[in-house]
Amino acid sequence: MASEINVDKIIPQSGTTLELGDSGDTITVTGTLDGSGLTGLNADNLTSGTVPDARFPATLPAVSGANLTGIESGTDWQSSIKTASFTAVAGQGYFINTTGGAVTMTLPGSASVGDTIEFIDYARTFETNALTINQNSLNFQGDSSNNPVYDIDGQGVVIIYSGATKGWIPISDDQVANKTTLEMTTLTGSIFVSSASTLTLAGRGFQTSGVLLNAVQRDDNIDVTFEITASSDTAATAAVPSSVYDNLTNGNVVTFTLTNSDGAESNKKTITASALPSGGTVTSDGNFNIHTFTSSGTFVNPINNLSVDYIVIAGGGGGGSNSAGGGGGAGGYRSAVAGEASGGGGSAEANLALSVQSYTITVGAGGAGAPVNTSNATNGSNSTFSTVTSTGGGYGGSYQGSVVPASGGSGGGMHGNSGGSTSSGASGTSGQGYAGGGKAANEFGGGGGGAGEVGNADGQGHGGDGLASSITGSAVTRGGGGGAGALYTIANSTPGGDGGGGAGGAYVGGPNGGQANTGGGGGGGNFDATATGRAGAGGGSGVVIIRYDRTSI
Repeated sequence: MASEINVDKIIPQSGTTLELGDSGDTITVTGTLDGSGLTGLNADNLTSGTVPDARFPATLPAVSGANLTGIESGTDWQSSIKTASFTAVAGQGYFINTTGGAVTMTLPGSASVGDTIEFIDYARTFETNALTINQNSLNFQGDSSNNPVYDIDGQGVVIIYSGATKGWIPISDDQVANKTTLEMTTLTGSIFVSSASTLTLAGRGFQTSGVLLNAVQRDDNIDVTFEITASSDTAATAAVPSSVYDNLTNGNVVTFTLTNSDGAESNKKTITASALPSGGTVTSDGNFNIHTFTSSGTFVNPINNLSVDYIVIAGGGGGGSNSAGGGGGAGGYRSAVAGEASGGGGSAEANLALSVQSYTITVGAGGAGAPVNTSNATNGSNSTFSTVTSTGGGYGGSYQGSVVPASGGSGGGMHGNSGGSTSSGASGTSGQGYAGGGKAANEFGGGGGGAGEVGNADGQGHGGDGLASSITGSAVTRGGGGGAGALYTIANSTPGGDGGGGAGGAYVGGPNGGQANTGGGGGGGNFDATATGRAGAGGGSGVVIIRYDRTSI
């Protein structure tokens, strides 16, 4: 039984220190201990016990939390809206606005388990301009090689770092499936209304077969999926099908999405549909669209600053009449095709930059040949396109009445009168065509001037050569001068127009007209087998051809 000491107060025998028991002893207080007088109590020695709630004040005093750890403080949302690529910091949240273009968020280069980052589609534009996560070499759902792409409008995402094995893991993610294995980084090319085109794709995860491209345009009721050609896991081309381009409206935006053979779906890319120019007969050669006008019309251009090549050829002049009539000159020939010449020895002209408007196209008619013993032939008519005008070919001289030839795009040839005159033919227009020829020594008339050569260059009344152009994809010669007639029928002689020119000559069968839509000059008249004079032949009509590169639009 424990002994008792009944005293009212215990004080130290000396000094101010009072010791109860020895080291290791347990002192039990069975009553209530009033600690109001205890000061300097070392709390490190209190290893158990509970402080009653009533002991805490209603309002805690302000203290420094510098030494507090493991306390969740919440996400530090940044007030600055992110509109350009940036590097994220653990513990922060970001409002990301991709209205002005795609944004890349780079994750920290190192992370600790539990690090958290949040982000949200501020303007609901991720579908138009996606957010890409640059993993910065750390794993994202166990993969370090595929940067995730978020492309759903209004997405809000929370990612937390789980450690090196799986890395960052979304714990709140509007995407049901992991879409990090297929990405379309670029989609280049144009998509045209009512015209085929080819698109070029770059990215990753395409695989090399079974790659599908989906094209959607809701206003035009287009939702078409078609297989494309992948040359590698990162590159592909897509020929836009008619089910897309034949149903498009100019200015509408088409949204494209890839799906590979594994069923993975890519981010989205958009292209705005463009209308192409119209007018004339439209053909294509590689990347070029070609509009050929064989008669007057309108070239309607909906594309600002469209760069075009062209050839503009006027109508050829008519040939002179009776025996030894001069050949008609070719219509003026102007070219803006690189590497090709304009008429009369001129260089290729600069191509045109067209504005959005309609351009009137005039295709010049060929001039009429001279009737027998009555009146002159006529010049060809001008052809025009935008600021370009080609001058009609000059008519050929006529023997009856000594009618002299006329100047034009290319000049008409002189008639071959019996007096032996070798007077020169009429002049051509600089940069469009050459002069016509004078009377030939053997009493042929002079050939009409051509786009590529003077008339009568061979002394046999031949028209001047035309010029060849490949603007339509294959070489075609146009703009030849008309051949001259002979004073009498001369056996085995075959004067006539070269190139695209109308053929004439001293043989039974008479002069020939200039070929339509080449601007060829008409052939000169001659005597038939009964020494009866013939009328001159008419010049050929002109042509306007316009070409542009679809890939430059």
